[in-house]
This record gives sequence, structure tokens and C-alpha cells, in this order.
Amino acid sequence: MEIDPVCFKKVDYKNTKWVSEYKRRKYYFCGSNCKKAFDENPKSHVDIYHRHLHEIVNEDLRNKLRW
Repeated sequence: MEIDPVCFKKVDYKNTKWVSEYKRRKYYFCGSNCKKAFDENPKSHVDIYHRHLHEIVNEDLRNKLRW
């Protein structure tokens, strides 16, 4: 699984057809609208994505660990 850098939804990278590359890294998207938004301004989305990625991962782990 990957995280869409625009809407932060989980994306199955093996099955999505919406992919962009920025600075030699692939980013996967839930749909064409997110891919289009990313392609128009990738740096902005990548900066936000990396700032908030730890929050997304931590929230996902907390949800998995709840009894």
C-alpha cells in the first residue's frame, strides 16, 4: 500500500493506473483528479506529504492496535 500525496487515501500501488514520478520517486494516486493536482504542483504536495506522513502512519498504527 502507498499513500496518495494529495488526499492521503491508501492506494494499492500494484493496481492503480495513476502514477507520477517526481525527483526519481514514484507517487501513486487514487484517481485522475489527485494525479492532475499533483502534476500541476508536485513540490507543494511532496512537501506536505513528507511533513504529515509520520502522522498518517502513526494514526494507522494506533487504529490497528486498538482492542
